[in-house]
Amino acid sequence: MVRAAATYTLGSIAGVISLLAGLSAAADRPIPGDNVAAPIEGALCGCPPFPEIPFGRRPSYLPGNTLVLTFDDGPDLVNTPKVLDVLARESVQATFFLNTESWTSLRENAVARAIVRRIVEEGHSLANHTAHHLRISRLPPEKIEQEIAEVEIVVREILGSEAPRLTLFRAPFGDPYVGHRWGPTFRKVAPIVARHAVHVGWNIAPTERVCPSGAGLCVLASTRRQLDRGAYGVVLLHSTKAETAAGLPAIIAEARRRGMRFLSVEDAVRARYQRSSAELVDDPRCHGGG
Repeated sequence: MVRAAATYTLGSIAGVISLLAGLSAAADRPIPGDNVAAPIEGALCGCPPFPEIPFGRRPSYLPGNTLVLTFDDGPDLVNTPKVLDVLARESVQATFFLNTESWTSLRENAVARAIVRRIVEEGHSLANHTAHHLRISRLPPEKIEQEIAEVEIVVREILGSEAPRLTLFRAPFGDPYVGHRWGPTFRKVAPIVARHAVHVGWNIAPTERVCPSGAGLCVLASTRRQLDRGAYGVVLLHSTKAETAAGLPAIIAEARRRGMRFLSVEDAVRARYQRSSAELVDDPRCHGGG
């Protein structure tokens, strides 16, 4: 089922200013592990089980002056093109974690399929965010496999022989990679994901969900607070949100003002594991079987 975008009323300028003033650090999405990256277990055996870019505000394997832009949930037909326009104008590369049946249908909508082609043509990376944006921890193993494989199949249909391997994956809501480490739910999901991709968490998560539609200054303010607290690394954004598209130029400008540089998710994977995501996926020792 295609998810419909929510509609907000922005209200007066004074109301927006009041909202921004009322947003506090406590409103920011919590990021577990406010220190360094999770240990690379099993590395001495040749490959860690279930490779991932973990959560935490300060990933120890990346320089403290780096940002990695990632965009979930797209494509939609309005805001994803606007995000791409900004990235092209600013010469910044990003990674887009795709759904196939969420804001629009990649199986049926020709405009959405053209947006996917544009993402690749403009040098960005494609990644997997499941077909329907469900909480995969609640699904049986065969359905988890289907949710991941469907995105791979549709991307191959769109791009043909030029389709990249989708060896980067982000679970919707980060579930169960955030908050349920090594329990039975994680043990159900992680081996399936690892056969397809490296899981990608995040280090900075602006509070887009509480910002009025189109309120780019709200997203900027949230990003700035997290940078002020010393966060860096992977930034979780959503290419389907008008406020994100509006705030993205200022976020990029703020990062550059601070002397930060932009890396890719694949750069982060190589920094952590000294191997590409494809190499990790192709190594069966990384699937948790030892």
